[in-house]
Amino acid sequence: MLINVDFNSGEPVTRQVVAQIKWMVATGHLAVGEKLPSVRELASQLKVNPTTVSRIYSELSAEDVIVLRQGQGAFVSSRPSMINRAEAKKQVRELIRRMLSE
Repeated sequence: MLINVDFNSGEPVTRQVVAQIKWMVATGHLAVGEKLPSVRELASQLKVNPTTVSRIYSELSAEDVIVLRQGQGAFVSSRPSMINRAEAKKQVRELIRRMLSE
C-alpha cells in the first residue's frame, strides 16, 4: 500500500492518510476484506508515531471504511463505502492539485 505524506503541505498527516485510504477503497485499489499494514508497519513506512496510525485506523473504523479485529489487524470493510461520488471527486481533485504542485 503506497501512501504519500507531504509534511510541508500544512494539512495534518492524519487527514492526508485518511483521505488516501478512503480513495483507495472507493477506487478498488484496496479490495473488500484486504488486510491493511499493522499500526507499527504503517507508522514505520510513513515515518510517524504509531499513535498517529492508531488514530487514523480508529477514524476509518468509525466511518465503516475498515474493520478492526482484535489481535488480527485492520481490514477493508465489506460494507458499502460511505464515500459518495462528490467526495470521491473532491479527493481526486486534491490529489491532482498536490501532484501538480510537486
